[in-house]
Amino acid sequence: MSTTIYQRNVQLATPSSVWSPSAPTAAHTVPEPRLDHLSAPIRDIVLRPPTAGETVMVAHARKEGDLRDLFARLTVLEARALHRRLERAGADDRLAGLFQRLAPDRRRRLLAFLADARRREATRGLRR
Repeated sequence: MSTTIYQRNVQLATPSSVWSPSAPTAAHTVPEPRLDHLSAPIRDIVLRPPTAGETVMVAHARKEGDLRDLFARLTVLEARALHRRLERAGADDRLAGLFQRLAPDRRRRLLAFLADARRREATRGLRR
């Protein structure tokens, strides 16, 4: 007579017998970097008028490029903090208010550039 699985006495493992979670530990957090030193350069770039003979389209493209150059000099932590601050723009945040003056497509590209800081830092190390 053959034995089937239904006739066997099978004991299933309980979740507590397989894995038990460790005691919760305090999360290590890195303090948010200060971004005060960026207010003046961002203000100067965003509020800069077009030069003589420069079209508005070229002037805005230059502003976007200058902001990208400024953002490229930030550390990864500063870029992430600035990205978070600009994305969650509060009504009383002057820096975010300046950033809101840019066209939406330019803001999206600059936010994507800030979000990509970690990858840029990693590839910069490979090129050395």
